[in-house]
Amino acid sequence: MEARRIHVIGAGRIGRPVLAFLRTAPAWRLGLCLVRDANRAGEPEATADAERFFAEPADLIIEAAGPEALRRHGARALASADVWTVSASALADPGLFAGLEAAGRAHGHRLRLLPGALGGLDGVAAASVDPDARLQVTASRPGMTGIAGEVFAGRLDEAVRRYPNEINIAVAAALAGPGVARASVRLDDPGPDGAHILGLSVDSRFGRFSAVAEIEPDPAKRMHPVAACIIAALERETATIWAG
Repeated sequence: MEARRIHVIGAGRIGRPVLAFLRTAPAWRLGLCLVRDANRAGEPEATADAERFFAEPADLIIEAAGPEALRRHGARALASADVWTVSASALADPGLFAGLEAAGRAHGHRLRLLPGALGGLDGVAAASVDPDARLQVTASRPGMTGIAGEVFAGRLDEAVRRYPNEINIAVAAALAGPGVARASVRLDDPGPDGAHILGLSVDSRFGRFSAVAEIEPDPAKRMHPVAACIIAALERETATIWAG
């Protein structure tokens, strides 16, 4: 089978490990990487020229740069290829959601939201067969405000407006399950020595499903968990037998 060509948007903490994986993955062929500053990115595939990026054909485009990149490039990317994104919080905007859905339908391409740093979206989706299911997402991260304590508790749509870069997983879980209107969020800063923990729980007539992830605190020891999620999805995409 001929290797499929992938373009990547973003060469930061998430994008760099994905680029490194794609350079050695036999089932995939790395194309271009769209960045703001090609010299600063330091990647041989990097270009800041969006015209060049979208002129080159691709079988898949991976957005790994954040919500603003999805807002800026999402519709054009969907005109070119299927798109995978880790920036679900941008899709809490109904106008953007509708625009990207229209772009995908017009060109026959699909937008896939990857789960990012926390698993369990399959369980959320299953529980949300119950139309009354409710979702609660929690995030505790040192340095969120610099002051230990609760940062926010309330509706997901309000959390998106105030903390868009903290809750991509919350929006992804809501869209996988009961929807933004039936999801709530709690954000905490545990203090400088606290753990970085993500969690979700969904209540339905089938029972309660929950999932928790604790992020490795030492950057020298870890790959960014969202990068790992993208690489795992790429590996499953070419497997003959897979789970999930």
